[in-house]
Amino acid sequence: MLECSGPRNWRGLRPGDSAAVQAHSQFRGLLVGICQRIKEAGANVYLYCGNKEEKKFYDDNYPELFNEVIVAAHLYKQYSDIKAEKDLYDEARKLEAQLGTTYNEILINDRHFGRGFSVGGYYHPRSRMSEERNYLQIVAATNSTLKFWLAEFEAKKISICLNFGRLPNVVARSLGIPVRIPTLLRYEDRYYWAYDEQQQSPRIAKQFAISKPDENVRFKGAYNAYKSFREKIKGRVGVHVFAGRAALTILRFAYWKLRRYEKAKGYYLKELVTYHWRQRQATNEMMSGALPGLEDLEGKRFIFFPLSTEPESLQTLSPEYFYQLAFITSIARDLPVGVYLVVKEHLAAVGRRPKDFYGQIMEFKNVIMANIQEDGIALMRRSEAVAIITGTSGLEAAVSGKPILTYGRQNIYNFLPHVSVIKEETELKEALHRVTSGGIDLEKARHDGEKLLKALVDISFPLKSFSPWKPDIIDEQDISIAYDTLLETAGEED
Repeated sequence: MLECSGPRNWRGLRPGDSAAVQAHSQFRGLLVGICQRIKEAGANVYLYCGNKEEKKFYDDNYPELFNEVIVAAHLYKQYSDIKAEKDLYDEARKLEAQLGTTYNEILINDRHFGRGFSVGGYYHPRSRMSEERNYLQIVAATNSTLKFWLAEFEAKKISICLNFGRLPNVVARSLGIPVRIPTLLRYEDRYYWAYDEQQQSPRIAKQFAISKPDENVRFKGAYNAYKSFREKIKGRVGVHVFAGRAALTILRFAYWKLRRYEKAKGYYLKELVTYHWRQRQATNEMMSGALPGLEDLEGKRFIFFPLSTEPESLQTLSPEYFYQLAFITSIARDLPVGVYLVVKEHLAAVGRRPKDFYGQIMEFKNVIMANIQEDGIALMRRSEAVAIITGTSGLEAAVSGKPILTYGRQNIYNFLPHVSVIKEETELKEALHRVTSGGIDLEKARHDGEKLLKALVDISFPLKSFSPWKPDIIDEQDISIAYDTLLETAGEED
C-alpha cells in the first residue's frame, strides 16, 4: 500500500512545541493527564473533538488546560452543493498524489463510508451517513476533511499527534509529523505507544533483539479487559436482556433528540434495535450444544482459525488483506488429509455477519465450527498452528511459541521465525505442510515467544488503576508512567 510515510524523528517535547490530541471518551482520564504534563513542559496543546457537546465538556471542565478545543471538520457532514464533477475529482487526485494513497484506502476501515469493504460484517447497523451519501458527496467530504487537517497541522506547527485515527494520521505522516497512539498490549493491564493505527512500533523488534526470557513474565491467559467484555457479551442471550437493551437504546435516542445532540443523527434507531436482536440470535446459534467444544476434538489434528470482528478492527489492522472466508476456503483446499480447520467466532462479531456466513463455513467437510463458549486460548494451545489475518489470538499464539500462518502484513509479531507471512496464494500449501509435518523448531519458537513477551513488557507501561468502562478514574502515578514512556519514544525511527 503506497503512502507517504516519512515522519521526522520526534525529538521530544520542548517549550513552544505543539501537540495535537484527539479526544476519546474511553481514554479521557489518561489523555487529560497526558495533556496536563505536556502543558507543564511548556508546550501547546490543541484538543480535537468530534462534536460540539464534547467540546463543551472540555471547555467547561478544563478551561485552562488547552490552548484551543476544536470541533474537527467532520467527514460525515452533509454536502448538498457539489461543484462540477471533474473539478471535484481533480482536487481529490491532487490530494491523493500529495498523500501517497487513495481515498478508498483511507476510508477502507470507516464503518459508514467504507462498509462495502467489510465483507464479513454486512449486517453491521446502517446509518444516515452510509445510506444518504452518494459517491460524489463522499469525495467532497473527504476533500474538505483532508484540507482541514492539512491546514490545522501546518498553521499550528504541530510536532506530535496523539490518539488520532486513520485519516488525520495519513495527513500527519505526509507532513512528517510523528504519530503516537495509546494501545492495549492485551497482556495483563499494560499499554504501549504505537506509531500508527496498525499498532506498529519499531521499539518491539529492537527490544526483542536484546531481550531474554524471564520466568516472571509468562503468558497465562486472557487479559483483564477481555474477561470483563466476555462476561458482558455472554449475558445477552435472554429475551429479557434483549428487551432491556432495546428499551435503553430507545430512551437514549429520545434523550439525544430532545437535547439535539449530533449523535442522534447517526445510526437509524430501527437498525440498532434489530442489531440487538440479531446479536441474541447469533449468540444463541454459536452457543448451541450441537457445536463442539475442546473435549469433542480429542484425538483430532487441527489448525485453529479465530475469526476477527468487522467492520473497522480487521480493516484497520490489515488493510492489505481482509477476506476471512476466502482464507478459510484456501486453507480447506490445501490442508493435508486428516487435519481439520477449527473456526471460532469472535464474541464482538455476532449479529454482523452476512446471511449464511456460518453455514458457508460449515459446508467444508474438513472444517469444524467450534462453540463460541469454548476458551480460544485452550483451542490455540491444543492446535498444531494458528491461522489468522490479525487480532489478539495471533499475539497470544506468537508469545506462546505456536506456529502461525497469516495473510496480515502489519502484525507486530511477523518477524518471528515461527510466523509464516503468506504474500502469495501459492505459498499457503507449503506453509501448511511445514507446520503439520514438524518443519517448525518448537523449542526455538517457545524461546522466541518468551523473548517477544519480555520485549513487549519492557517497552510498555501498566495502567492498573484504569478501565475503559470507567475512563475518568486513573491514578496520577499511572499517568506519569505513561507520559514518561511516551517521552522514551523520542528519537526513535518513525
